[in-house]
Amino acid sequence: MIVGALVALALGGLYLFQRVAERHWKLSEDSNNDIIFFASAIGVFYSLIVGLIAVGVWTNYMEVETIVSEEAASIGALYRDVAGIEQPTAQLLQDELREYTAFIINEAWPAQEQGITIVEGTEMLNEFQATLYSYQPATLAQQAIFAEALQEYNNVIHFRRRRIEAIDGGLPTVMWTIVLVGAFLTITVTYLLKNRTTDTLSLNGIPCAVYRGPSSS
Repeated sequence: MIVGALVALALGGLYLFQRVAERHWKLSEDSNNDIIFFASAIGVFYSLIVGLIAVGVWTNYMEVETIVSEEAASIGALYRDVAGIEQPTAQLLQDELREYTAFIINEAWPAQEQGITIVEGTEMLNEFQATLYSYQPATLAQQAIFAEALQEYNNVIHFRRRRIEAIDGGLPTVMWTIVLVGAFLTITVTYLLKNRTTDTLSLNGIPCAVYRGPSSS
């Protein structure tokens, strides 16, 4: 669809140029070499820019994918850490964390795909944090488990913040402008090329095309 739309746009622009602009611009075949030079230069620089943009976009995609994987791994580790806490606090923490994970998958990610941040996740984490902070470890083993759970909880907050910040990590407006303007110039500069003209003659009753160059009378 993209290729077809661009081809149709290019052909439509060429048709309009030949109908309108050629009446005011008297182009000759002598200018073809200069036009081809500028068209080649524009094509080279444009292809380099688009290639660099593609690399940058792919790099951003891989960074966001890494953030999401690290967030998922951190949530899984936190789920196992809180399992070592005394009941019924452990079960309550696991239930809240399971609910939060389902919220991310079913609601937060689809909203983030649309560039929208919803605050319900923050409220759910606040409830989880309140439950976690209310726990008072009694033994050294419980203190070690509690400290590990706190550390992993901070990791969850860290990766969540980075994921939310990635919502605004798109291609800047100035880069979109460069892409669109470059595409427009790459297509339209070829409209200036002057096609060779031919006349149809008859040689021994057989029609043939004879090229008439710029100096032909």
